[in-house]
Amino acid sequence: MCVYHAQFGFGDPVIDVILKYIANGTANLEGPNTVAITTHESYIPRAPSFEELQHEHNSTAQ
Repeated sequence: MCVYHAQFGFGDPVIDVILKYIANGTANLEGPNTVAITTHESYIPRAPSFEELQHEHNSTAQ
C-alpha cells in the first residue's frame, strides 16, 4: 500500500491529476486497485469559463 500527500493549486483550479509510475521496470497491478483523491477546499473562479462564454455568445447571437 502506498500513500502520498500533495498540495497543489494554491488559488488556481486543478482540472487534471495524473498518477505516473517512475520506477524502472513494469508496474503490475494485480487484483483490485483503488485510487482515492479527495479535496478539502473549493474553488469558485472569478472569470467565466470558456463553456459559459460560448453559451452566452450563442444565446445573444440568435
